[in-house]
Amino acid sequence: AAQEADVQQTEEVEEAIPTDDEEYVEELSDEKVSENEKEAPPETPADEEEQEDAELPTEEPTAGEATPVTLNASEEQAIAVQAAEGMTVDENGVLHLTDEAISGDIVIPKDVVMIPESLFAGKNIRKVTFAKGSALKTIEKGAFSGSTITEISLPGGVTEIAADTFKNCFSLKTVAMVEVTSVGNNAFENCSALKTVQSPNIKTIGDRAFYGCSTLSNISSLGTVETIGVEAFQNCVKLCSDEKDDLFVDGMNNGITLISVGDRAFYGCTGIKTLGMQYTQGDITFGSGVFQNCTALTEIWLPESLNMIPDRTFMGCKTLVNVTFGKNTDSIGASAFQDCKALTSLSLPEDVKSIG
Repeated sequence: AAQEADVQQTEEVEEAIPTDDEEYVEELSDEKVSENEKEAPPETPADEEEQEDAELPTEEPTAGEATPVTLNASEEQAIAVQAAEGMTVDENGVLHLTDEAISGDIVIPKDVVMIPESLFAGKNIRKVTFAKGSALKTIEKGAFSGSTITEISLPGGVTEIAADTFKNCFSLKTVAMVEVTSVGNNAFENCSALKTVQSPNIKTIGDRAFYGCSTLSNISSLGTVETIGVEAFQNCVKLCSDEKDDLFVDGMNNGITLISVGDRAFYGCTGIKTLGMQYTQGDITFGSGVFQNCTALTEIWLPESLNMIPDRTFMGCKTLVNVTFGKNTDSIGASAFQDCKALTSLSLPEDVKSIG
């Protein structure tokens, strides 16, 4: 019995002592627990979790969505004005349209240096004004041709009106171009509603510049113009019909500076009543038919320096009754006074050598 008790005690001791394998398993288990403890993040209090959620960035916009842009007040205003005007200005100061259907009253931005050829041609625009401090220098050919423009006052930097600029602008009534010195060919041709042109500094008027301006009654400072082109005012039937009777009254005080007048320049201008050209300063030449069919013309004082009266110069001037020649006139062309039915006598200069 004692022996059996010893054996039983020995077996219990062996069971209490772990084997090598069991020790190894326990070591692995302890190491794994230790590693898990290292990897596990510390618990975050609920308040901190809510704060972190609030600080997370917003989601990026999905494809096709516009990224919002923040503008200051001046930028928003500039964009609004530009959108309303339908225009933009490039880095060279050239004006472009962003809206081909632009219409109504328009204001040209102050940074515009040039209005390109035919930019507003045929557009349904009305009054055209320029922003204060306008930098405009150039208006190219046909810029407003065929449009419905009614009124324009050009800034001081513009000194030339290019060819065809306002051609066939049937609604244009008033034009102010105080610093303009040159008006190109056909610039205002057929502007049948044009009544007044403020142009104190014009020196050159091109061919057919105001042809067919049937309501034009006053163009300032014709007496200080140097060159008037072919048919420049042909069929301007109202010219000189209201404020003044004499075509060159503006040059009577300081002298008329005309050098040349082209063929038929004032053909059919039935509002002209007198021509006081005796104050012409230098040599002058006329083309043929310059005052042909000016049926209201009654008196003429021709320049001292006019040597030749060309063909048909006063043909059809039915009410002409008095002509005073310059002392240097020596030649009168064919049909120069044909159909001047009221003219009963002429006192010719002594030096006249030929009559056509």
